[in-house]
Amino acid sequence: MTDPVDTDTRPPHEPAGAARDPRRWERATDTGSIVWGFILIAIGGWFFIEHTLGYDLPRIDWGTVWPIVLIVIGGWIILRAAGRRSA
Repeated sequence: MTDPVDTDTRPPHEPAGAARDPRRWERATDTGSIVWGFILIAIGGWFFIEHTLGYDLPRIDWGTVWPIVLIVIGGWIILRAAGRRSA
């Protein structure tokens, strides 16, 4: 009779229910990359349409917009961190 092989890779202090999905961080990174990609495409498209194609798009008051952008990014980071803690 052979001894069973211990295939548990968790540290000894981690309980059985606390096993983490190793692909979780990869998915979170993919989501962030997709969001930032869309943001950059939108900004680039705005400038391309306005300057290269010559369309008169509404002017953006960046002095008003940048604080809102910072608030949205901060809220997104907080919500993602809270989601990680609860999962």
